[in-house]
Amino acid sequence: MIRDVTKHLPPSGPQLRLLVVGMPQLGALIQQQRADVVFMPTNLPTTPANSVDAIIADSQAPLVDCLRVLRAGGRLMILTPTIRKRLHQLWPFFLKYPRLALNMYQLQQQAITSYDMTTHAQQLEQAGFTRLLAETIWDGWVLLSRGEKPYPPATSTLARVAQNRPLSESLGIIQGQQWLGVKARYVFLLIRQTPNQPSWHDSKDMLKWEAVGVQLATGETVVLAFTSLPQAVGFMQAAVLAQEAIEGINKIPKFRLATAADWLFPTWVNPAFKDLHSTKTPSVMMIPIDPTSAEVPDE
Repeated sequence: MIRDVTKHLPPSGPQLRLLVVGMPQLGALIQQQRADVVFMPTNLPTTPANSVDAIIADSQAPLVDCLRVLRAGGRLMILTPTIRKRLHQLWPFFLKYPRLALNMYQLQQQAITSYDMTTHAQQLEQAGFTRLLAETIWDGWVLLSRGEKPYPPATSTLARVAQNRPLSESLGIIQGQQWLGVKARYVFLLIRQTPNQPSWHDSKDMLKWEAVGVQLATGETVVLAFTSLPQAVGFMQAAVLAQEAIEGINKIPKFRLATAADWLFPTWVNPAFKDLHSTKTPSVMMIPIDPTSAEVPDE
């Protein structure tokens, strides 16, 4: 169940600010899979506005307060039991997953009304949330309802990325085992895929991936790499606006740090777009990458 929940967390930088409401045992389980999560105080009324990236809550959480404390684009996930299980039915889960089972038992002490997906989506919409989604998880035991805090109407796509892009400094040029010391969950590359087909397509052995690299004034070729998806997107948007000759980029996949440690090429980590032109205009190069070495997308 934890894996089903964490895949709905929004893109973030090196740290994701998470608030868990009504399920005190859930936080420790999430942190086992997401070491980058920073837990916020659970007192919603005193939490500053626009200070949280994501909230995971039970059905009793006040939606108005949740909307207030989320930053624009932040996500709320409501967990609701779909059926009431007797204690003896949860006993196997107590033995194998005690914290998870305790959370389920606590959830089921609440009054279970309707778990109709449409009803839950309407409640989120009426509270002001957008981009709604609802699905059952954990073999149908739990309904996950999700909504996002909308951006102001006049906010451009570039401004949205700039607002939520983490302030990760450039790590310079690194290679090999140096990646294992980087404080990040994944590394993201700018990829040109041919043919340009959907990610669910099953003919991965026929795909060709090339990562964006640059040849520096020193003659060294380095691949551009980023420790967060928003930072990679922000770089590409700046390049597009500047009409930079970085064409055909249609993927920004993620790779494990252990995978990056095996790359035979050096990487320039978290460069700002302006950094490329600080001395001499670099030549754009395309470096072959194995598509099967990337991680499966969360969504």
